[in-house]
Formats: sequence, C-alpha cells, structure tokens
Amino acid sequence: MTDSFNGTIFIDFDGVVRHWAGNDIHAREADLKVPTGTLFQAAFDRARLHPAITGTVCHEAWEASVKQCLADAFSNTVAEGLMQAWQKADYTIDFDLLADIQALAPQAKLVLATNATTKLAEDLKQSNLMSAFDAVVNSSDIALAKPEQGFFEKALSMTHSTAETSVFIDDNERNVQVAANIGFSAVCYQNKPQVLRFIENLL
Repeated sequence: MTDSFNGTIFIDFDGVVRHWAGNDIHAREADLKVPTGTLFQAAFDRARLHPAITGTVCHEAWEASVKQCLADAFSNTVAEGLMQAWQKADYTIDFDLLADIQALAPQAKLVLATNATTKLAEDLKQSNLMSAFDAVVNSSDIALAKPEQGFFEKALSMTHSTAETSVFIDDNERNVQVAANIGFSAVCYQNKPQVLRFIENLL
C-alpha cells in the first residue's frame, strides 16, 4: 500500500467506534442484588443473540426475549429494571478515530462492518454517523455474522473490494483472524494510537 491507498477500510462499531460505559448497568444490577453481568449474559447468549444479528428476528423481538429470560430467571422487577438501564446506558463515539483514519487514507473507502440488529440505522442516526461511512455492512441485513467467512466475502462483494487491498479493524480476535486468513490486513483494536500506527505502517 502507498500514501495514495484507495482500497477499503472495514471498521467494527461496538468496541471500536462506539464505546459503552457500562457503569449504570452494573450499578443497577447491584441495586437489584443480581450478579454483575446478568444482563449481558442473557442478551448475548448465542441462542438468543444470533437470530437477532442475522435478521431472523427484529431488534424489538430480541429485547423482548432478553426481558422474558430475566423475568423467568429472577423476577419481573429485575427484568424491567435491567432493561431500563440498558436502554438508557451511556456511550461515547470516537469521532476522532474516524477523522484520523480518513486523514491518513483520504482516498480509501471507509466501511462500517458490524454484527448488529435491525436497530443499527436508528443507532447511527442518533450518533450523528449517518454520513460517516461510504457503506454499511450490517449482519442482520445480509443474514451472515462475523466470524462466518461468508460475512467477509459478502462485505467485499457489496463494496467492490478485494481482501488484498482492504484493512479490517475489529475488537474481536477471532473476527480478526478470519479476516487475516482471507487476505485482509487485519488488526485487533486495543486503542486509537495502536490502530493508527497499524494503518500508517501499511502506507
């Protein structure tokens, strides 16, 4: 790659661009006297999550199933309290990371490639990110989720890209490994300076 790199940079959303605080949820779990991590254990159980991120069920149905799981395991009070905390949870958007990537590789396509539910478009709008990406690859739109190889192949096809001329940034090591095996220049996100150094070293 050169300083005129005009390939594609695929970037994950949660854990890379959007960062959740989590403190309010943990505090609510403590208030309700349930173990820390109770909400996310229910929400991210594969049997419950995978249908949501592959579009088999909508975001609202996923939330309803999480709430029912919590009610069955604990009580309606716990379920209601944790769902309210989840829906009100604070997060930050790393606009600087996106700006710095675009400054390093201004001719590159910047593509959001994420495992997300049908609520992604609403989330991007609320986060002022509707015009931040040249394209969005949402797992629930294509019925394929990372780390399935088909997700990466579909992302390349949708953006008219090749793995050999693409960068992949994700905070999940397994996703990064699959991308690297296909031929992407792939990096597991730890922090902004580390990712920027990775891209600089490719130029």
